[in-house]
Amino acid sequence: MTSISAATSSSYTSPLQKLQEELQAEVKSGASSSSDQSALSSALTKIDSSLQSSRASDQSSGTKPSPGDLKSKIDNLIAGEVSSGALTAIRLPSCRTSSSPPSPMAGQQ
Repeated sequence: MTSISAATSSSYTSPLQKLQEELQAEVKSGASSSSDQSALSSALTKIDSSLQSSRASDQSSGTKPSPGDLKSKIDNLIAGEVSSGALTAIRLPSCRTSSSPPSPMAGQQ
């Protein structure tokens, strides 16, 4: 008999966790300051929360956003963080050059 075991949640690293690990590595290497890390981490958490809410709304309505739609959403959320002053031009490049937008299925198991 063949058994199928589910992946444990500890083996999954969310896009937010990956970005926060990258930020921590930048601080350790001296490429970023701890204040930049704090600001970026806060902005990323807000952006992730907005994307999670959007994903839940899309799922309940049966909508499947395209990769372009996700990129546009992320760009708009980043622009909102810049407008609010949470992100500055100095901090922004790290946020934009990190990995591509998460898959619409990211975080779903």
